[in-house]
Amino acid sequence: MRRLVNVLVLLTSLLVWEFAVSQETPPKPTDISILMLYQMRGGIVRSEATAVQIAKAILEGLYGQELVKSQEPFVASEEKDRWIVRGSPDDPGFAAVVVISKADASIVDLDVRTPLQ
Repeated sequence: MRRLVNVLVLLTSLLVWEFAVSQETPPKPTDISILMLYQMRGGIVRSEATAVQIAKAILEGLYGQELVKSQEPFVASEEKDRWIVRGSPDDPGFAAVVVISKADASIVDLDVRTPLQ
């Protein structure tokens, strides 16, 4: 009986070791397969709130927090495979517009219009 237990422990150890070695470098999905999965599920950017947060982060990084505050509240509208996020400035001649891809959250277009001097 003891010998059987030792043999089972040895076999189990070998199986566990073999599994661990075979899983050392698991296959990684390609970027395109991940992108296709997100596109099938509606993309990475699925809500207006997410689109607004992305636009605000981009604008703040490029133009500063003062511009972002001057454009609040931001409004996002859905257009096919994109979100169009617009600022709501007090001055109608000064508006920020960010177009974001739903599929991968890339910035498709960015426009900050300033009044003519």
